[in-house]
Amino acid sequence: MVLNLIYPILVLTGILLVVWTLISYFTTRAIEEPKYIVLKKYPNFEIREYLPYIIAYTDILSSFNESANSGFRILANYIFGRNSRSQKIKMTAPVIQGKIEITTEKIAMTKPVIQEERGNSYRIAFIMPLKYTLETLPKPEDPRVKITEVDKEIRAVYTFKGWATEKRVKAKQETFIGLLEESCLPFKNIKLAQYDPPYTPPYMRKNELHATLDTDYTSY
Repeated sequence: MVLNLIYPILVLTGILLVVWTLISYFTTRAIEEPKYIVLKKYPNFEIREYLPYIIAYTDILSSFNESANSGFRILANYIFGRNSRSQKIKMTAPVIQGKIEITTEKIAMTKPVIQEERGNSYRIAFIMPLKYTLETLPKPEDPRVKITEVDKEIRAVYTFKGWATEKRVKAKQETFIGLLEESCLPFKNIKLAQYDPPYTPPYMRKNELHATLDTDYTSY
């Protein structure tokens, strides 16, 4: 009796897993990504030259998880129509999350001006479709959404699968930093790039860590 119950459950689970995989595959395969050229492949990462592109971004003073959730909602509202033309903008990949420092200026009666650190903030960014320019993109209605162009950059890129939890990202970042130091590649910052919607199975999820390198990379 128990075996008779287990078998159909396993079959149903297998069918649902296949359906989940197929839905995730077909909904992400056509998503536009920024253009880049691979300059060099290392055993565990590669060097890419990214061509210029435009981002919509927002800065959130909060934790890793809260900033990702809040930032995503704010930017999603912009591309889903909360803009000057009530126009929908096609979603692209990846969604980028990078840590930044927030400071405020305290003006005193004497000089110099003292800068007081308020803490850490995260910048969440959506990459805009390549067909747009700064002039043709609709203007955000939400003042928290900013639009800017990212210049051509040389980046070291480390890829990993699964859920990009804060603990996992920190561990992968430590590994990546070690690899960069071993390869004598000085870098400026590291950002997290996530390529998949939340419903994507963990075994299909693609994540990357991007470390900005000096533009004179060939001299290293």
